[in-house]
Amino acid sequence: MPLERVLLYGLGLILVAAPLPFGCVQPAASAALVAVCLALGVVWVIWRSRRGISPLPWKDPVLAAGALLTLVAVLQIVPLPVSVLAAASPKAV
Repeated sequence: MPLERVLLYGLGLILVAAPLPFGCVQPAASAALVAVCLALGVVWVIWRSRRGISPLPWKDPVLAAGALLTLVAVLQIVPLPVSVLAAASPKAV
């Protein structure tokens, strides 16, 4: 089976299995889903590199939007310095 088909079936499996951990109380179910997503992403990047294609297609607007969304999420979890927080929200200090 070609690697492209494995990646496609893996993506389909993730789409079908993604709602299942929400009904489970064990964190292992969602951790397994995240691990499979990570593994498929790594396999995809390696597959693209070996074919001579750039590992990440940064000209793709979906990938660029995902990277921007990740950057926004990281900026939201970084704590603000007290001086900036005092200027933005004096009652929160």
